Amino acid sequence: MIPFKKLHLIICFLFLALIKLCGQDLLNYSNSSKYANHLFKNKQYSLSVIEYERVSFMEPADTLAKLRIVQSYRYMHDYKRAKTRLRNFFPVKMADCPKDFALEYVTILFHEHQFDSAYNFINKNQTIELSKRNEYKFGTLLMQYKWHEATSFADNYLIYNQKPQKFDALYNVATQGIDIKYKKPYCAALFSAIIPGSGKVYTKDWKDGIYAFIVVSAFSWLTYNSIKNNGLNFNSVFFGTIAISFYSANIYGSHKSAKKYNRRINERIAGEVQGILFNDY
Repeated sequence: MIPFKKLHLIICFLFLALIKLCGQDLLNYSNSSKYANHLFKNKQYSLSVIEYERVSFMEPADTLAKLRIVQSYRYMHDYKRAKTRLRNFFPVKMADCPKDFALEYVTILFHEHQFDSAYNFINKNQTIELSKRNEYKFGTLLMQYKWHEATSFADNYLIYNQKPQKFDALYNVATQGIDIKYKKPYCAALFSAIIPGSGKVYTKDWKDGIYAFIVVSAFSWLTYNSIKNNGLNFNSVFFGTIAISFYSANIYGSHKSAKKYNRRINERIAGEVQGILFNDY
């Protein structure tokens, strides 16, 4: 057991510590800012945004708190609220907002695939340096897969200006885009209509293509063999129905597979462009 005197000293020490702690305002501006920064650093954005909102209310001049509010919403993929807060912070003219907020707005528009809006905003904004604005303009064209328009924009810009830092990487994406051979959905469907599975092979989906060819061929042979030996009966109708179903599904699937193939290419390019534009932001 703890001796009475030691226990008394411990109780007194805890009591004094409690008095000192209560004498501090844990919810004051300074402590709240530190706590909000801690939450943001540890990626607890749903909590950090609440703290930053309170910090911003206590000190409306704290621009970092406002920026962190927008960023917290963006990291939570709540782009609608992020844009709403931006417009609340800059109700008069959004295009004249400070650089960090302008960059946030452009980033949000990219995530929402609102590339025309991003392009128009970049044209009006003067707080982001010219070279970076033109990198973003270049990026908006690439994100819309306008390869020739993007390369023309870059060539015309470089005639009169120095090359921005990221133009080489972006230009490389544009030249690759020009060389892309997209798969034509109607060709994929036509190929599978002629030879089952060949449309899937055309879209590099070898496994499904071979499977479709085997299944359609097998049930077509069973249908033919059943009619040849027994005439039109239940088995021939059953096998024929399956053959036609797989044949029709394969034509539709080949058309869909071509679109999926093209979409994968575009998603890869979009990821590459965003990586180039935002990897240091």
